[in-house]
Order: sequence, then C-alpha cells, then structure tokens
Amino acid sequence: MTTRRRLDWDLIRVVAVFAVLLGHVTDLGPVLHPELGGYPFVVAPQFGAAALMIVSAYFACETIRRGNPGRWLRNRLARLLPAYLTAVVVIYAIGS
Repeated sequence: MTTRRRLDWDLIRVVAVFAVLLGHVTDLGPVLHPELGGYPFVVAPQFGAAALMIVSAYFACETIRRGNPGRWLRNRLARLLPAYLTAVVVIYAIGS
C-alpha cells in the first residue's frame, strides 16, 4: 500500500525544528555565552520540542491504529534495542 506524502506535516516539522533552534539561540545562548549579549525577543525552547512530540505521537498512533499494537511494539523494540545495548556496552567499555 503506497501513501502520498503530505507536505503540510513536513512544514509543521520544519517550523517546530526552527522553533527549537530559535529557543536554543535566544533563550540558552545568552545564558551560556553572556559575552554575545541578549536578543530583542526570546522563544521558549519547550514550544518546538512539544510540537515535535505531538507530531511524533500522532504518527505513532496512526501507525498503531492500522495494525496490531503488540506487533508494532515488538518491531519497535527489535529495531531500537540492539543499537541501545551496543551503545551501553561501548560506553561501559570506554569508561572502565
């Protein structure tokens, strides 16, 4: 089954990522680098992060709705756990 990609979702993602960047620059930038001075406006970094979380949750729910939730969780874990465990072992080996 092929689905057509909707550009409005991509636009929402781009705006949310841009909001995160603006938040880091305007809110955290002056705190971390006071020599640069402040900005005439401040964007809270939580806005962009919250928007990205909402969009991600929407797509996760749409994916789960189409199929078996148990299969979705098993596939997700099978994809994420090997990389996570590899990273944990490598970090532990480097730190020891």
